[in-house]
Amino acid sequence: MITTVTMNPCIDRSVHLGAFRKGGTNRVLRSRTDIGGKGINVSVQLRSFRQETRALCLDPMDSGTYLTDTLATLGVPVIMVPVNGRLRENLKIYDDEAGDMTEVNEAGNPVDFSSYKRFMQRFESVLANTRILVLSGSIPPGIPTDIYRQMIEKAKAAGVLTVLDADGEPLRLGLEAGPDMIKPNRNEMERLTGHEIPDLDTACAEAMTLVDRGVKNVCLSLGADGAILANRQGIWYSEGVPIKIRGKQGAGDALVAGLCMGKLKGMDYGEMLRTGMVMAQGSLTREGTLLCTQRIYDELRPKMPVVQYRIFA
Repeated sequence: MITTVTMNPCIDRSVHLGAFRKGGTNRVLRSRTDIGGKGINVSVQLRSFRQETRALCLDPMDSGTYLTDTLATLGVPVIMVPVNGRLRENLKIYDDEAGDMTEVNEAGNPVDFSSYKRFMQRFESVLANTRILVLSGSIPPGIPTDIYRQMIEKAKAAGVLTVLDADGEPLRLGLEAGPDMIKPNRNEMERLTGHEIPDLDTACAEAMTLVDRGVKNVCLSLGADGAILANRQGIWYSEGVPIKIRGKQGAGDALVAGLCMGKLKGMDYGEMLRTGMVMAQGSLTREGTLLCTQRIYDELRPKMPVVQYRIFA
């Protein structure tokens, strides 16, 4: 069982513009709305590939049963802890002419101490039949910034593998507990280390620095430059394949889902990275927060290159 944790679920609204005009009038060519949240995306992707997963979420009560109903439609089992407030809304503005995306994300509603304690109780109750725990995304106001460190420590004590995909202080503090894998992107890694990552060699060096600090595996996504997977056995690299990008959000979560699925299936590190990259790039070919499908996966996997970039004794 892969359990995902989403403390700050959201609604993602994606709008496509012909060209974004700052300070001017912009007309929407097309738009869509999707349920979002990084851990939720991981579970949705896993469920679409018939993997056993469930999503543990904070559930803003002012939004009614929207979150629960949507995930039920997608076939994802959920464990909800109700909190005050509404689902935050994130706006993704795609400039089709420039080929880039601008994000406007809400912080989320403050969570009171009693709700936080209830969430932690539910969290501890799911560890007994969890093999991989995925901790993803931002945390709302009121939740301690070391929440992921707490969860990793409890999961490790229960013999559960942990994957951390976060940014800023939650990521930095989470590293102190020694997660089994982290999945930063280039910008998150640069914020974490304080160093720019201009090329592949620098990416490998920065990843191995974290391995030396106790992280067992570092999957560093490099955008158009692909991704690496680094550990004490070596570094694997995939440059990806040429695709037409239609949507960017969710691709990193699909990468995490593929890595987790590969781990459960007993794949070696190169095949784990291949599986993750296929799901990530498959998601990029779909609009909004739509994720990789089996058809796209089957089409891309034979084309996806993976090399062992470095070998360690």
